[in-house]
Amino acid sequence: MSKKSQDYEKELRNLMEALAESVVTTSDHEILAETQEEAGDPGAVAEHFRELLHAALKTELQKNLHVAQVQYQHRIEEMHQRPHRFSDSAQDRRQLLASVFAAKPDMRSGLLTAQHRDFESLTDADIESLLRQLDVLGVLSEVQKLTEEN
Repeated sequence: MSKKSQDYEKELRNLMEALAESVVTTSDHEILAETQEEAGDPGAVAEHFRELLHAALKTELQKNLHVAQVQYQHRIEEMHQRPHRFSDSAQDRRQLLASVFAAKPDMRSGLLTAQHRDFESLTDADIESLLRQLDVLGVLSEVQKLTEEN
């Protein structure tokens, strides 16, 4: 730590100690009168500080959420930029997804909602997205190996 930052820390600590000492030695009546004189309604001042503290706490708690959202967005972009190893033909992609579900039937119920169980109502974009996700997870490689073994 540099000399300058140590001095700053010491000054800040001294200021905080002086403020604390001032509050401890001042009567409630004097604090209330001073607050009314300087800022008006003590209840409004207290509510304002409650709101400030609540906003600061919320911001702090949401930092991790924000970081996770940025990471998620980055992963999605990476997934879409990653070259895919499946055909550009919509029919071929449907067949590939069908072969994945045939090789791993438990995945079908986990990936498709009830409305898409018939598999025909999935759009080409839905199928491409599923295939990209399965590719990133390594499932397509796994299914390809299983298919080659049989």
